Amino acid sequence: MLLPVVVLPLQTAVVAHKTIDLSVRQRQTSGMRAELSLPMLVGMVVLGSVRRPLLTLTTLAPEELRDLVTVAHHYGADPGRWKDRLVGARVALIFTAPSTRTRSSFWSTAVQLGCHTLHFGASDLQVTTGETWADTGMVLAHHLDAAVVRTNGPQIELEALASELPATINAVTHDEHPTQAIADACALLEVARNGGLIGAPERMQTQNW
Repeated sequence: MLLPVVVLPLQTAVVAHKTIDLSVRQRQTSGMRAELSLPMLVGMVVLGSVRRPLLTLTTLAPEELRDLVTVAHHYGADPGRWKDRLVGARVALIFTAPSTRTRSSFWSTAVQLGCHTLHFGASDLQVTTGETWADTGMVLAHHLDAAVVRTNGPQIELEALASELPATINAVTHDEHPTQAIADACALLEVARNGGLIGAPERMQTQNW
């Protein structure tokens, strides 16, 4: 499994009603619930682990993605089991673009895991004055174990940051929102295990997955 890896983001979907009505309103609500339970495991606590970023799902092997979704689903089912798993870990929440659910969800889960968090907004980093993302990563790597970053900018920015601070989690760039995709997979898994999709044509419903 990915547990020995330093970054194991867990954006989980806790679907309270066990099924999803395919109306626009219900789809929006289920997506919000996914974000509200969001989060991550920063496996740097595991001695000897290799630090990896999560910038895109395209670089994960199928079995890695499966294990990631499985652990995320387990987290959503019983967050208390993970309490203080990462006591003392230092995590930066770098949000240079607006965020409500993702930012608060990552903070909440980091606290649940026992992490110390440091917050950076759009005007708090020297990238606004010409410093590169790689230089920023080099500085942060001396003080932090991991970073959750939302820029709404090009993927190359996070790649540069992660080249110096390997445990970097993409919380949204122009190209991808990988933790939301993990949440969506968790929601589908939950729905499939509880009888399929209400409102979907019969041929699209599933009893076993």
